[in-house]
Amino acid sequence: MAEDRVRKVLRSCEKQRAEKVLDIGCGDGAFTMLLKDALQADEVHGIELSNEGVESSRAKGIRCVQLDTDGADLPFGDEAFDFVFCGEIIEHMFDPDHLLDEVHRVLKPTGTAILTTPNLASWRSRIALLLGYQPYSSSVSLVDASLGKFMHKSSPACREHIRLMTTRAFRQLLESHSFHVTSLLGSGADITDYFAKPIAFILSGAERVFSIFPSLSDHVIAVIVRQPDRKS
Repeated sequence: MAEDRVRKVLRSCEKQRAEKVLDIGCGDGAFTMLLKDALQADEVHGIELSNEGVESSRAKGIRCVQLDTDGADLPFGDEAFDFVFCGEIIEHMFDPDHLLDEVHRVLKPTGTAILTTPNLASWRSRIALLLGYQPYSSSVSLVDASLGKFMHKSSPACREHIRLMTTRAFRQLLESHSFHVTSLLGSGADITDYFAKPIAFILSGAERVFSIFPSLSDHVIAVIVRQPDRKS
């Protein structure tokens, strides 16, 4: 996870306290442990697909379950968690609606969730489209993610993006699943991951400026709570 995104997510947790935390897509558990410390959590759970991630997370004391969450029910009871984090996962889902329904189900009525996702309409992608290039968060190939992109290194992360969305669409999707968006933040990317050094140096300043605006930022961070009245 990019440094700017890590900092902003943890800052959003500073004034919260959560006894039970769930990290969906916890990877090796390193960021999960940062969440635990920030939230002063007593118990932390994770869901991860890879064998290596599950083993690493469990070694850190995380109660990690191996599961492909796309279309699957989360293996927890209703209203089980005070805090749920789902970072860079929803764009990989064939069925994001089921994922959000499950987050809603396992989150306590007084709990908070944070979801992050790439912004399809980031400032760089808008310029790229205007010039006839592929948006940076999308890919036309599972082999080479750089195809059709302007001066872009191949980034494996975007090869499996299925559901890309603008900030407006992301908010409306969350609201359609009975969440209230309490905060929507922009997050910048580490430009050196995408461009060669001369270009990255020029663009890094612009990236910091545009990350202030969620609709133009590279990634979006949504802080959400359950709406009082669940839609049927």
